[in-house]
Amino acid sequence: MKKFIISLVLVFLVLTSTTVVYANISENDDVYLDSPSDFYLANETLQTEQGKTIIPLSQVRGVNDVHYVEYQYEVIVKDGFDLYATIEELAFSQHNLDSDTLNDLFNFDISYETLSNGSYQDSILSQSEDVNTVMVTVTISMNEPSTEELFYQVVGGSLSFEVYFFVN
Repeated sequence: MKKFIISLVLVFLVLTSTTVVYANISENDDVYLDSPSDFYLANETLQTEQGKTIIPLSQVRGVNDVHYVEYQYEVIVKDGFDLYATIEELAFSQHNLDSDTLNDLFNFDISYETLSNGSYQDSILSQSEDVNTVMVTVTISMNEPSTEELFYQVVGGSLSFEVYFFVN
């Protein structure tokens, strides 16, 4: 009976450890784009560092003010494709500001830097492919609101947006 219980416990441990190993191998947080039909969406909310406030570019910066906020994304792209990113679905939390007003109020600058060239294997069973690792930096700044009413609508609110990545 004692051998049976020990055998049962060992079988249970082997099955559990196999599941854990498989789960660790199959977790993949890489954003990999390898065909024009692939895309990736990053949902974001404009946030500054703790205690900082984004202010318009034309204003004098105070101690806790910033003129821009940067978001960085590392994307793996199959060799031979060019990576593109666009900003979509601008929305503001406090008031229903239309997308034209938000596009006039906020500036989005997108830059690309190739970090490395190498090979990438999506899973253990897939074939390795030549890829480029690209750092995409989205820099967001704010223009001065055109009216006092717009200024009061913006104060204390937050901007949400999507960064849409695709290759061509």
